[in-house]
Amino acid sequence: MDRFALVAKGVVENVLFWDRLADSWQPPPGFFAVKCADVVAPGWSFVDGMFTSPALPARPREEKTQFSAREFRGRFTLDEQLRIREASLKDAEAGLVYDAFNAADYIDLADSETVAGIDFYISKGLLVAGRKAELLAPEVIFDGAPIEQLTVEALSEEIHRSM
Repeated sequence: MDRFALVAKGVVENVLFWDRLADSWQPPPGFFAVKCADVVAPGWSFVDGMFTSPALPARPREEKTQFSAREFRGRFTLDEQLRIREASLKDAEAGLVYDAFNAADYIDLADSETVAGIDFYISKGLLVAGRKAELLAPEVIFDGAPIEQLTVEALSEEIHRSM
């Protein structure tokens, strides 16, 4: 038995298994059957011997805004980390901010305490102001690009029409 797409007006309406040599079944009026691959399903289009999947919805953009203390520390350059660590040993207030970042279960880039900590580092000259936007920018997991449609050829050039 072979797998066939039952097509009407250029759209796959159904998929069925059919032994066209042993079975007297014929496609109903207005339909034709074309041998197809396993991925073809109802809703696909059929034009010029090619099956095409329906338009797929775009996957939304995904961003990561929460980081472990280690991941967050990795967003800083080595020079920035060394300046901040040195300041945390010499300045009690810098030490408190440093300790708060390291003790957190996670660091949320949108949290006001995170923003205040970065602002504090800038005010102490440990970071340049331009780094704030970079450090607080979400990590893009997926950019939201559209998902491409699938296109596959018919497995045979034969088109079976109703008699």
